[in-house]
Amino acid sequence: MQPKQPASAQTDRIDVRYRLHFTSPFHFGTGLRAGLVHRAVARQRDGMPYVPGSTLKGVLRDQATQIAAMLGVAARTPHPLGDDDVGEFAPRSDIVARIFGSRVAPGAVFFDDALLCEEDRDFLTIGNPRRPRLTISPTEARTQVSMSRRTGTARRGLLFTSEYGVGQLSFDGGIYGHVPRVPMVSAPERSYTLTLLLAAVFSLERIGANTSAGAGRVTCSIRSLTVNGAAADADAYMGDLSDFEIYELSLDDLEGGQ
Repeated sequence: MQPKQPASAQTDRIDVRYRLHFTSPFHFGTGLRAGLVHRAVARQRDGMPYVPGSTLKGVLRDQATQIAAMLGVAARTPHPLGDDDVGEFAPRSDIVARIFGSRVAPGAVFFDDALLCEEDRDFLTIGNPRRPRLTISPTEARTQVSMSRRTGTARRGLLFTSEYGVGQLSFDGGIYGHVPRVPMVSAPERSYTLTLLLAAVFSLERIGANTSAGAGRVTCSIRSLTVNGAAADADAYMGDLSDFEIYELSLDDLEGGQ
């Protein structure tokens, strides 16, 4: 028989299935060019665009940090500017680091690449499912010019072409792994950490490059949630956000019960 974990070391095993629906063109770059296109989008082997899991993780971490601050819970940025910032070495890590990890304590939550949903894939292709043929391109090219902030005019020799995924495409992905468990006071069966992660997913509005120019507008819905092998209602967690007012007290009780 294995020894029982201390309360602060217990985790929730989660499996979140979500769908991203883009309401505008989007760009997830590769850093490479393709023919006359200077900035190509990330594609699978079959030519379909996808949303990199690493990009989603970074955006969700930023969302979670902002939501935590709004709820009055301390959360550090993953890349502090000062060399004297040693907060990540503190005995108690902040709530965002508990979910996503830090340089000294990697997280145990994993983010899959989001792939084009089956409905859109079928709409864009025709023929043998094993060797589909594109009938409608999932991308478009836009020629742009770099502008000088000082003069407000086009900069000489800086005309370039970027590739964008077309709007109204949807992508399905998954988030899974183990989230450190901090039970909520009002609903002990739920956890502050998982609640914050789900709130970040629900609040996602923009992702990818050129968001300031209107690209990457997106809505995110959770299609299914499994916690410790049992189906759960993701919407129910959103009713517990007011409970974050006593998060620190709950954390004190949790660590004091070891």
